[in-house]
Amino acid sequence: MKAFIAAAVLAVGLSFVAAPAVAAPQDFDLINNTGYAISAVWIGPTSSSDWGDDIMEGDNIENGATQSIVFPHGRGNTCHWDLKVQYADDDSTAQWLNFDLCTISEISLSYNRKTGKTWAHWK
Repeated sequence: MKAFIAAAVLAVGLSFVAAPAVAAPQDFDLINNTGYAISAVWIGPTSSSDWGDDIMEGDNIENGATQSIVFPHGRGNTCHWDLKVQYADDDSTAQWLNFDLCTISEISLSYNRKTGKTWAHWK
């Protein structure tokens, strides 16, 4: 009987062990292939005109570097997000609209300053 009670107590105790953190479906890796350092990144829901805060908090994403973008728990249910970056050398910005971040795990940004053309590849 004591063995049964001990097993029951152990089972109940194990049920309170924290579950491992699960990535939000919107988490993705941002790859900077623009040729320039990125000094700021804003991500806002496509349905909103509010970009929110710069998620880089003063850090740069150097050219060729990858930055993991992790959404805080509870940051909305939407999958469609817009992305805006600011370049460190001249403070110019570029934006991309309507990424379905629930199906994208990686976004690679490119920029040709001579033509002013920006583009992104994702998977």
